[in-house]
Amino acid sequence: MTIPDTGDSWVLTVEGVGQGTWSAGGYDDYGSLGTYTVSAPGCDGAQVDGVPSAPNSVSAAVDGTDSLTMSWSAPDLAGDGPVTGYLVTRSGTDTTETLPASARSHTFTGLSAGTTYQLAVRAVNGTGAGPAVVVNATTNQPLPAAPTAPRTVTGSYNAQTGKLQAWWSEPENAGTSPISGYAIYLDGGYLGQLGATSRGVDITSGSGSFAAGDHVIGIAAVNAVGTSPRSDVTVTVPPRPANDDVANAEVLTGTDGTVAGDNTYATRESTDPTPPSAYGAGGHSVWYAWTPADDGQASFATSGGASNRDTTLAAYTGSPGALTQIAGNDDTNQYHAAISFAAKAGTRYLIAVDGFNTTGGTGPFTLSWSQQPPSAPAAPLNVQARSGDTSATVTWTAAVANGSAVTGYTVTARAADDETHSADVGGTATSAVLTGLTNGRSYAVTVTATNAVGTSPASAAVDVVPDVPDTQAPTIGGVASNRRILDPYYHSGSVTVRMHFTDDRGVDGTPVISIGPNSGASWYGGGGFVNSLSAPATLSKGDRRDGIWTATFLAPWSAPTGSWSAWTSVADGGGNTSSTGRGVDTIFVVAPDPLEPGLAPAAPRDVTATPGEGRAQVSWSPASVTDYTIWVSPGTRSVTVDGNQKSAVVEGLDDDTAYTFTVVAGNRFGESLESASSIAVTPGLVPASPTGVTAAAGDRSATVSWRPRYYPGDVTAYRVTARGPGDEVRTVTADAGATSLVVDGLTNGDSYIFDVVALNDHGSSQPSAASNSVVPAGVPTQPSAVTATRGDRSATVTWTQAEGNGAPVTGYTVTSSPGGITRTVGPDVISTTITGLTNGTAYTFTVVATNAVGDSPVSETSAPVVPATTPGRSRASR
Repeated sequence: MTIPDTGDSWVLTVEGVGQGTWSAGGYDDYGSLGTYTVSAPGCDGAQVDGVPSAPNSVSAAVDGTDSLTMSWSAPDLAGDGPVTGYLVTRSGTDTTETLPASARSHTFTGLSAGTTYQLAVRAVNGTGAGPAVVVNATTNQPLPAAPTAPRTVTGSYNAQTGKLQAWWSEPENAGTSPISGYAIYLDGGYLGQLGATSRGVDITSGSGSFAAGDHVIGIAAVNAVGTSPRSDVTVTVPPRPANDDVANAEVLTGTDGTVAGDNTYATRESTDPTPPSAYGAGGHSVWYAWTPADDGQASFATSGGASNRDTTLAAYTGSPGALTQIAGNDDTNQYHAAISFAAKAGTRYLIAVDGFNTTGGTGPFTLSWSQQPPSAPAAPLNVQARSGDTSATVTWTAAVANGSAVTGYTVTARAADDETHSADVGGTATSAVLTGLTNGRSYAVTVTATNAVGTSPASAAVDVVPDVPDTQAPTIGGVASNRRILDPYYHSGSVTVRMHFTDDRGVDGTPVISIGPNSGASWYGGGGFVNSLSAPATLSKGDRRDGIWTATFLAPWSAPTGSWSAWTSVADGGGNTSSTGRGVDTIFVVAPDPLEPGLAPAAPRDVTATPGEGRAQVSWSPASVTDYTIWVSPGTRSVTVDGNQKSAVVEGLDDDTAYTFTVVAGNRFGESLESASSIAVTPGLVPASPTGVTAAAGDRSATVSWRPRYYPGDVTAYRVTARGPGDEVRTVTADAGATSLVVDGLTNGDSYIFDVVALNDHGSSQPSAASNSVVPAGVPTQPSAVTATRGDRSATVTWTQAEGNGAPVTGYTVTSSPGGITRTVGPDVISTTITGLTNGTAYTFTVVATNAVGDSPVSETSAPVVPATTPGRSRASR
């Protein structure tokens, strides 16, 4: 490089980029490390000819904490020309300042306190800059200083928590040492100090609440030197409600009324009880006192305020610090509360309206109250009965007293023949045992409540059948899985295991199903090595007495090969237990697939059902599978058929019960999901087959007749089926009252037989015996192309043959006009001579074809001909 100006200073940096590969941190260091020689001729510090010599008497003076002054005198030698100026620099910056030739000092400002600097000066002439003279000088240490005051101090009163709050930002200047904390003041009194990172404070009153009015919160920053001036903010605490304290409860009078209230600035006193909240204690209670003049059922409720207004209500007796809750509620009318209790004349009740420590817990509200005269209790609710040996244990929810305390309950069990058993218990009881019942009999159990006014209506009845202790254990069967082959590595999804549990009184609780390899081998299950998996079972079909239970597992990864089984333990309410063990019921096999990982089939589609007597025929769209399983609902029944079938009959159904059906397809890998359910069908008595079916042919039709049979099963319609040549089938439906039907659309000349099926809502009868065969037919087609050739007192008439239309043509009849002379000929004749005509008279002719059905339409009329004697011939006289 070239140094452009003598005396200028330059910095040369040597770097290495390496010869390796690029990585996130750059190239590696290979080839970039070692010894380098830098040659810079002319930069060896030797005196350059013609420049001034160094300035003389260079010194530095300390001006304070942030400035230094360097002084000098002129150099001894000016060089090749007069000194034109001076260059001054200091450490910590690359800036060079140029001063005039007359300058003999320079002050450096903006320096850091207590810091040593190198100051340099060089003289300059026309040739360049001379050598520099360097002196060291240190600025003064600063004087100790406290921080300035904290900035942007704000504050508020939190009515929800009853706390004073303030926030601030750090001082503009921390002073001569780091801030160590913030001092907090309230109304001029020192409260304590928070940490250096604090930017806010919550202040709680030692007495539980702050006095209404203005309060001044002060914040001061603190360091090792001292404390900053205080920054103050004034926070106003609104006045508390007049009835904030239970001792100052607002008095309510009368049997009904409303009063407006507001607990926005209410507080929780030490004597206040915890409100009856399901989700957290309030802290904003206001109090009301009410003393009824008479007994009766009292009701209190809150309403009004914001849409999210959230209140609690409680009624107490006693005095502050010794209150007894007699009623409490949270959230009856959306977020508002309501209570009801039996009030006694002359008793002072304290009513607390409170709210949550959350939005909606405070604010305006309306409190309403009313009192009804005492009446008989309401009927007890939630009555339940559990059977025992010649006994039943009955429980219930306490009845609403309706203004007069419940004094007792009567529990009654009544059989169908009015056999009755009862038990009386006290007014605080919620259970009773009925004894002396007959095992195996069904009893309707009711409960009534009694108070001083009267007896409640009976509760809703529940049925119970006493029985001897349950000693029969549940049965376990139908163990299967929706997966059949599982590759140990190439699989996904889940495994659903099903089991069929039956018990005469129902299984109890939630059974747990386990699966694992029959060998007991273990595998890594994510949290460690395991040799089985377990999951709670869910009742998916049927009920607890007879139900299909399923449990679903994630398909185990890296599962041990071989057969896997499922096992369980299931109990009933009598404490009887049945169990199966590992290896008993194999559900799938884990093995590498010889071809490739396979999938179970898709769920079957288009499932339909047709009912019959005690059965239904279920059909579906077929697919390439190995089997189908039809599941029946309600119940736990299933039927499995080969995969080449597309329908199956489910037998043993209950007549007059609605059933739906789903179908599951299976292949060697597993089972599909269940199909969508069929439309519900109801098996029942189907009609008997009609008898005496006969048929009479018509033109392209046949009239079919039959004799109905009226038992078993009502008939809603008949279906008549015509069976013709080949696969020709035609069906027609007739109303329930019909005994004959015309089947149209048949082909004349083809032979047909007919059968009839009777229909109703439960299905169809078997087809009747076939009718006699009939061949539909019509009259022949119209003969055509009728022509006539004259003769002597005669004419020869010719035509084209007609079609028989289902029955052979038996003959043709030719008729003249005028005269109406006719001639009938056989079916194979297409020409005949009509004699007896009068020469000289013009004649036309028509032709009609005849078959067993009748005559064809009359042909079109021939052109006229005039019979005449043949010229040149004479007629012999008689």
